[in-house]
Amino acid sequence: FPSGRRLSQVLSLELMDKVGYWQGDCRGERCSLRIPIQESAYFNETGTYSLRLEQYMRRDSLPGLDALSLEVRSTGEKRSLQ
Repeated sequence: FPSGRRLSQVLSLELMDKVGYWQGDCRGERCSLRIPIQESAYFNETGTYSLRLEQYMRRDSLPGLDALSLEVRSTGEKRSLQ
């Protein structure tokens, strides 16, 4: 948060199925998969937010995964500050 407050959450992003095939829409060497990580989230503080991702599994790296991109999408909803 811009104020320096931190929030930590362990979240499993299922990129492959149980058999080992990539999930999502795969074309050539790229796959596109939308995984909501926090629905109905609000940014209550004005300023710059940071997001830190850490790999949290038994392997040091994921073979075949070279890059990961994230997208913050507006829901168009506004929250009342009453």
